Amino acid sequence: MHKVILGFILLTCIAISTVSLSVDPSESFHSDKELMYFKSVVTHDSTLVEGWNALFAASAECDGCHGKDDSGFASHDAEGNDVNVVSDWRATMMAMSAKDPFWRAKVSHEVLVSPDLRDELESSCTDCHAPLGFYNAMHLGLPHYTMEDLKMDSVALDGVSCGACHQISPDSVGLTFSGMDIKYVEDTIYGPYQDPFAGPMQSFVGFMPVYSQHMAKSEVCATCHTLITETVSLDGELTDDEFVEQATYHEWVNSAYNTNDEGAVECQGCHMTRVDDNIVIAANLLFLEPRTPFFRHDLVGGNTFMLDMMKEHRDTLDIRASGAQLDSIRARTLRMLQNETLDMLITEEFRDEDSLFVDVELTNKTGHKFPSAYPSRIAFVQFIALDDQGDTLFKSGVLDSEYELIERDFEYELHFDLIDSEDKVQVYELVMADESGAETTVLSHAHHALKDNRLAPLGFTDTHFAYDTTRHYGAVLNDDDFNKDEFGIQGTGKDLISYHMPLNGYQGEVNVQVKVFFQVTPPRWLASMFDYSSDDIDLFRWMYETADKEPVIVAEEELVSVVSGIGEVISSENILVYPNPAYTSEVAVSNRSGHAIDGYVLYDVSGKIVQSNMVLRQNTVFVRLPEAKGIYFIEVISRGSRYVERILRL
Repeated sequence: MHKVILGFILLTCIAISTVSLSVDPSESFHSDKELMYFKSVVTHDSTLVEGWNALFAASAECDGCHGKDDSGFASHDAEGNDVNVVSDWRATMMAMSAKDPFWRAKVSHEVLVSPDLRDELESSCTDCHAPLGFYNAMHLGLPHYTMEDLKMDSVALDGVSCGACHQISPDSVGLTFSGMDIKYVEDTIYGPYQDPFAGPMQSFVGFMPVYSQHMAKSEVCATCHTLITETVSLDGELTDDEFVEQATYHEWVNSAYNTNDEGAVECQGCHMTRVDDNIVIAANLLFLEPRTPFFRHDLVGGNTFMLDMMKEHRDTLDIRASGAQLDSIRARTLRMLQNETLDMLITEEFRDEDSLFVDVELTNKTGHKFPSAYPSRIAFVQFIALDDQGDTLFKSGVLDSEYELIERDFEYELHFDLIDSEDKVQVYELVMADESGAETTVLSHAHHALKDNRLAPLGFTDTHFAYDTTRHYGAVLNDDDFNKDEFGIQGTGKDLISYHMPLNGYQGEVNVQVKVFFQVTPPRWLASMFDYSSDDIDLFRWMYETADKEPVIVAEEELVSVVSGIGEVISSENILVYPNPAYTSEVAVSNRSGHAIDGYVLYDVSGKIVQSNMVLRQNTVFVRLPEAKGIYFIEVISRGSRYVERILRL
């Protein structure tokens, strides 16, 4: 009610004197008495962090205008839903970044591995997870900002709060990375709307709101979402080597989502819910012009695991968001994972009495690699085939009771184009190595990548200028259909996995079930950290052991296979069999389109299979015919299509 009264008071003042609509930024907008009245009647959510430091204001100082408006006037959409900035933000991983128990445990792990570099390591972590503390310390000329500093700094514990994004200078964005060298403006708040009504914000919190187009651009996310670290040797010394730990922004740069026109899909376009209604974005000023489009500050990512942990341990971690707010963000996160991440297509390529061949095609729908960001994250394909009694005929990508992949190799799983045994699993991941070449999960020891086969975004190429920070590594470089179309042109964002499973004479119905799982914290990734003990590691370990570790299904499809004979004869001018008629026991089969022949099946005139070979991947193959003269049929499989040609054996 107080807010409504104040709104009418201000409206009356404006009716008397219109000079306030063209306020001089150098002068105070309100009288001392008006300011005192405002501060006495406008309240903010008491659970938010209050206060200022030399550079930033905490979230509570923004809440009075940009938080919940009980009058229902500001920050409500056309249907009356509350879309206020502060309530949406407070349950995000951005808001909780400085309290994230996994992050704190990992920082502790890195320091215990290299204790002589404690200040440097902690400063390199707090710059992105606690920017309001770190950059205030840099602003004051301090050499480091440690975890001890953070834990005593209430403003820093506000996480990636309002000023962390809205005070970034336009001449800083997209030019600095690894959370370093951001230029913050001390007394300015940048926003995405032109002609902001400046007086109230300047008077009440001391910041001048200024329009800048960079606030709607991906570059505002760049500094912390491309992280290049300096390698620490196994002896604990800093080296001159660098490692790209994560490069989500640069992955977006190397994609079709990044264009030079208005068709670009910025980070905000996917990670902040767009509202096209007319929204009044600040309370207490009834005359304010509504803005559209409005982007909710839900800042959705893909980490449901940590959101669940934060909710479960709200009191222990001093999480200021309510359970309902956390549930809301989690629901939006799950919706993004399951609806906006992957498409899957399953195709039966061939089946005989001995084998079933199935292709699984995955298409990345995100604007960066999947999975992206922190290198613990993996995606894996679970492929299970059941007979008509529900018994398992073939399985790949199955988890044990500890949520670890059963058949995963001891060091790491290679990238596969063909999976023909149960001990092969398709795992999309970044695998780091230290200076000795051994796999490591110690981020500061990362020297080079052993594997990076994470799914590329649409438009991604190895000729792009940003490929140096987004390159793939390992066996995936030999996969001819990874991120390529049938002509070998890059940028599809797809991967095709061929599954070859033995049937051993089984002729019944086969039910193929394929799921792609996203796992944030695989047990093996945490093992080296759990070899150490500290307050932060022990706390996270306790939380982890009691957590629901079931990974999220981001795509799933089924296919039912039934026995069938030779289909309709479909010939193609691209498939050439020679000599035909055949006077010798061997013929050549060639695909003149330039595409590889993936396999073939040779039938006699009765439809009986004479021979087959399904693991060729060659442009020309040689087939030995039976000695008996007569008509034969050869079924050629290439890129998911089947062609049948007659052969006359003379």
